[in-house]
Amino acid sequence: MLVEYFYTKAISKQTIGHIFTEVAKLNLETHLPVICNFWESILLGNPVYRGNPMLKHLELAEKTALTQVHFEVWLAVWEETVRELFAGDKAGLAIQRAKDIGRLMLFKIEQRR
Repeated sequence: MLVEYFYTKAISKQTIGHIFTEVAKLNLETHLPVICNFWESILLGNPVYRGNPMLKHLELAEKTALTQVHFEVWLAVWEETVRELFAGDKAGLAIQRAKDIGRLMLFKIEQRR
């Protein structure tokens, strides 16, 4: 529910929506289960995710500029979505992990430029 609602909101944002729809050309039917596995691994400690999100985002950054503004909007939408749906320790963890992941991804992307 969290991930699906997040993508619905993120895709509608002028600043980042086109990255999902036009650049990455996400097929949400196939992407949602993968990203749900990612967050299940991160938040619930159930290691069901198989993949390399850093590599995917580095490849995406070669197709379009991914800037601090993009990450700030992504994080704002994520945090807003989490807070609308959940409260408590796991909600806080979801927000903190997203901040950490976003910072690391942006750092790695900027290093490659």
